Amino acid sequence: MGNYFVFAGRRSRDMGLIVEHFPNWPKPRKRIETFSIPGRNGLLRREEGAFDNVPLSYDCYFRGDGRQAAKIAQWLLGASGYQRLYDTYQPGFFHMAALNGPMDIENILNRHGRVRLEFDAKPEFFSDAGQTPVDIVVDPAVRTFTMTLVNPYSFPALPLFRIQSNGETARVSVNIGNRAFSLLEVPGYLDVDCAMQNVYKGGENYNNAVVYPTNFPVLQPGENAVSIVGDPVQGVEKLTIWPRWWKL
Repeated sequence: MGNYFVFAGRRSRDMGLIVEHFPNWPKPRKRIETFSIPGRNGLLRREEGAFDNVPLSYDCYFRGDGRQAAKIAQWLLGASGYQRLYDTYQPGFFHMAALNGPMDIENILNRHGRVRLEFDAKPEFFSDAGQTPVDIVVDPAVRTFTMTLVNPYSFPALPLFRIQSNGETARVSVNIGNRAFSLLEVPGYLDVDCAMQNVYKGGENYNNAVVYPTNFPVLQPGENAVSIVGDPVQGVEKLTIWPRWWKL
């Protein structure tokens, strides 16, 4: 089948677009601030703990005339916002990327086209495994339920949680490392998105049901102690975590 990329849920080959050679593997730039102090040599630096976006380029060609070029442009430029970008060169990982344009498509005898696609990608290279939910079934016989979750990469991950209850609305706390949040009620289930810092059920916002003793949890590199404390813990049936592991 050859190599291809997947963007906005569609494979490049299915759109008649052929990747000509292996793309580069750019790595992001650290976001830092430098400043000088009078009388001291060199610059001091303050790291924000964040990275800038990276460009991802694919040199491609296709068979067809302007109608095929328009079809490809509609697919790539018609996608709104960041989309998952996979390719066969690094399977098991994906970027969140957007194609801002323009697309300068070379017309070869009105029978072929060639184009370099420049995607603007977020710096995280997400693992497919990190998108797989981890189900933690709570033991109703204990007041505090604990387990360990291991982050296999060198960067802190911002997970998505789903807390599922048996209908009781007693207060529940979830602690990860030195961070925690408490919910005043769990109406069937609640989703807690640590990246967006948002709590919701379906399309309904539940941020007013949250108490923040510290901040939204982060899965640090290595072992992370996870505990659920309920009043009683029997009110919680299951905790599901999408850990969102990533690397550079």
